[in-house]
Amino acid sequence: AHILSWGGQFRSDSIRDSQPAYNRTTDENYHNIGAYIQDDWFFLDGFELVYGFRADKHSELDDAILSPRVALMWSPSPEIRLRSSIATGFLAPQVFDEDLHITQVNGEGQIIRNDPDLREESSTTYMAGMEWRPILGPGNALLEANAFDTEIKDLFLAVEDDLPDTEEFEFTRINFGKASIYGAELNFGYGVSGLYQFEIGFVEQRARFNQPDPDFQSKDFFRTPQRYGVASFFYFNREIGDFFIGARFEGESTIPHYAGFIPEDRLETTPAWITIDTSYTRRFDLFNTDRQSLKVTLGVKNLTDKFQDDIDRTIYRDAGYIWGPRNPRTVYVSIGFDL
Repeated sequence: AHILSWGGQFRSDSIRDSQPAYNRTTDENYHNIGAYIQDDWFFLDGFELVYGFRADKHSELDDAILSPRVALMWSPSPEIRLRSSIATGFLAPQVFDEDLHITQVNGEGQIIRNDPDLREESSTTYMAGMEWRPILGPGNALLEANAFDTEIKDLFLAVEDDLPDTEEFEFTRINFGKASIYGAELNFGYGVSGLYQFEIGFVEQRARFNQPDPDFQSKDFFRTPQRYGVASFFYFNREIGDFFIGARFEGESTIPHYAGFIPEDRLETTPAWITIDTSYTRRFDLFNTDRQSLKVTLGVKNLTDKFQDDIDRTIYRDAGYIWGPRNPRTVYVSIGFDL
């Protein structure tokens, strides 16, 4: 009735970065020692309870952090699952990857430093959902719905803290109260084994600070859409090959736009956008057996070449004002082996 799991982890990060033009050198070492224990308990027919905790001691923190979590699942029938969970976590104060990326406006760098009294960021996530996998006709269907709520406290926020006698703009990362990310997710799918598979998913969410940020007086998370979705269709054919087409939708979001190319700082609302990816895959049997095969794929990412149409120009541009798909239209070929 019980499955008991336990383990440990040691992680070490070393960061070396030199920026002579800004008289800045980063030479940091971090380590984290963690241990966890978890019990998976099948206490009644159709019920499963998973509970446990993890303990971490990070080199930037004086005390160890305990992160408990618990999840409950009930399957009233083989086709239906009901789930709920509560989980906690933390993020230690240290130098982060984005600290080493210099966003420039008119050639002026931006440097982020941690406040000496910066505390760890902590979160609690609540989730409840259901999953229904009925057999419909020749195939299997999926209907899934989830609701989620993540509460963050001692949130990290980089605020402008410029020193007038330096050439770059300084920012200080501070703890900034609380924030909430909550919403709902809906997924639907249907497929016939070995023939085709269709999936579609949509998320509606809100990500907001409990108090306005000091620079733009906004409570909304930047670069975080309120809604997004995905859809995909696979067609499988052993004789002529496999086809795939997928679409990704991202709704409007708010992005800071700093002065330089534009006359003054302002918040921009980006338009919603959709990208389409497609591919064709053909398998060739090797050694006269279908268990070993050569797989060749020809694909196109961002088929419609959706791209940001208001990028800043000239040396006065805000290099951080970027939104939209990661890649322009990209054609690729890949070769793989199934052995």
